[in-house]
Amino acid sequence: AIQGAIDAASAAGGGVVFIPQGLYTIRQIVVKDRVSLRGAGHLATRLFLEAGQNKHAVINYVSSNGTTDPNALYYEVMDLCIDGNKANNTSGNGIYFSRNPEFTPATNDAGGDSDLQWENQATVENVLLLRCKDDGYESTGIGDHRLVNVMAEHCDGNGFTPAYDAQLSNCLASNSGLAGFNLAGPNAHLATCKAYYSGKVDSNKPGFSITGKHVQLAACEAQDNWGPGVQMDGTYGCVIHGKFESNSKAGVGAFPGVDLWNSHYNVISFSGGERRADGTNSGQQNSVQLRSGCVGNQINLTHWCETWVPATIGTAIQGGSTAISGNTIIVNNQLGAQNIAYAATITP
Repeated sequence: AIQGAIDAASAAGGGVVFIPQGLYTIRQIVVKDRVSLRGAGHLATRLFLEAGQNKHAVINYVSSNGTTDPNALYYEVMDLCIDGNKANNTSGNGIYFSRNPEFTPATNDAGGDSDLQWENQATVENVLLLRCKDDGYESTGIGDHRLVNVMAEHCDGNGFTPAYDAQLSNCLASNSGLAGFNLAGPNAHLATCKAYYSGKVDSNKPGFSITGKHVQLAACEAQDNWGPGVQMDGTYGCVIHGKFESNSKAGVGAFPGVDLWNSHYNVISFSGGERRADGTNSGQQNSVQLRSGCVGNQINLTHWCETWVPATIGTAIQGGSTAISGNTIIVNNQLGAQNIAYAATITP
């Protein structure tokens, strides 16, 4: 019945399909062109994936041939809960959006504002993605998606895996099996998003995993994740701002707040420290770690613990950092300096 209403609305040129309060068992919902799928609230309307379906609960219509059969454009999913029923399914995201043919960021920008078929804008708002076997939300080969007030909770994959040019605000990932936010596409923009208890399946996973270029985090938070708060690997041109504290639940001192691998020319400003009072027997003891291959990064951090003892540069930087040279690091208003051994030969 839900799918029939979506098909009819799309055929009529678009419209709203409203699902009243209640529990609805579904096999898979396909959102179509210019259709807004809306419930009565994210705790009122619940779409429950039937056992044994082993597929994504909600997808968009994708062209069968990439030419004469158009992809869905300008669709919305709002004000409902999507329960992936992971206990009785072996695979499937809560929401999966794609298109045929898939676009790269360069080709997506080529159409400009005058060609609507290049834009593929979609909105997901006030949605709870619950107990999905894979990711809560994933998009691929498609840009310019907006996610507002979306929560991904208890999913065995990543909470969110958005494609390039995605914009996420006030989104929450909790108890993810992998990363809370898996940011592999370039130019993702996140504002006031939070990840906690990530890494339930793979304890090395961070709250925010960043491998895409030019990613921006504004006032974001990573707390109590099994791995680091933020992990940046092979990326550049990112602007990161937030609070990343009390992570490394997988092991005392095993992971810092921000962990950089072979990443260059990023601007990072954050508060990171240890929320627990002892500051020694709990998880995140350091705020930042730079591994080999990191150059040109500008890092300004405030490192603290609940005892309010000012931290030194040495305790803020994870032991074994191998790439401090060539980066600017300011810890609690102290600019990092290197101790010079007697009779050493140095290049300023």
